[in-house]
Amino acid sequence: MPTTKELIATVREGNAHLEAMANAIEFPWSPVATGGNARKLHNVYVRNLTSSYVSRFSDLTRGLLSAVDAENYLVYALAGRSLIEITATLRYYITQRYKPLFAKETLSSEDLQTLIKVHDQHLRGTRFDWESFFAGDVGAPTDAGRGF
Repeated sequence: MPTTKELIATVREGNAHLEAMANAIEFPWSPVATGGNARKLHNVYVRNLTSSYVSRFSDLTRGLLSAVDAENYLVYALAGRSLIEITATLRYYITQRYKPLFAKETLSSEDLQTLIKVHDQHLRGTRFDWESFFAGDVGAPTDAGRGF
């Protein structure tokens, strides 16, 4: 059975690889550059989702390790909880939103548009309508009217 110090060293080593990956795969958000091509837009979303997840996992793991070193267990718990929540969100999107689409032999044009909408919601994180909120319409907390 590995010791706590050995486990922490393993997590540090793994996170060093994750940080290197995060630095290597950062992609600019450029949906306009796709020229309206849905397949290219899909690829932009996939690259940005990958970059987002790798960066968040890396940053939170670094924060978790720093909190362990400083014996700041509240920050440790919060970083750990965030990692669990992010993992749960990824699992939800894979099993509930993407899997039904990718189970099809081919994607129709309509399916591809649905996939783009799923990517958009996944990348932006919530259904909270920030535009309405900042415009002063606090009575419209979700973007259900946007077709998501």
